[in-house]
Amino acid sequence: ARSVAASAIHRTAAFWPRRIVHEMPINVVLNVYDLIEQTPICCGFFHTGVEVNGVEFSFAGGAGVYDCTPRSAPDGRFRESIVLGTIASSAVAVAALDRVRPEFHGDAYSLIFRNCNDFSSAFAKAMLGHDIPGWVNRLARLGRMWPIHCFLPAHMKAGASGAP
Repeated sequence: ARSVAASAIHRTAAFWPRRIVHEMPINVVLNVYDLIEQTPICCGFFHTGVEVNGVEFSFAGGAGVYDCTPRSAPDGRFRESIVLGTIASSAVAVAALDRVRPEFHGDAYSLIFRNCNDFSSAFAKAMLGHDIPGWVNRLARLGRMWPIHCFLPAHMKAGASGAP
């Protein structure tokens, strides 16, 4: 039996050819979710997805790139939407997704080194030429810093350059 995540991959791959290519400015929106109860001293533990033309795209371990209904990602509480910019047509999003998808297969996921926020960043850069807000992935960036990454358990180092 195919998992829900695997089904999402196949839906995503088949999504674009069935859709009409819209030729107008289309908003590119970053949807941010809280993964834990945030406190004033916490630097943020967030999930993100990029919404284009009524479909939200994200990245997860095992699933790789998947799509879902906007503002409804599993395992997170919707926090806010941030308009990142606009694209001229959905063809721009199709081309961008085709460029970044190979880097974000399900086995490539790492909470610290290649997560949903890294996917959102790459997808936004491919479409708009600029990044998502820096605060969104701050916790993972801190985990990548030396000497912090030296003390991470092996399973959290997966996906890092030269790491097991």
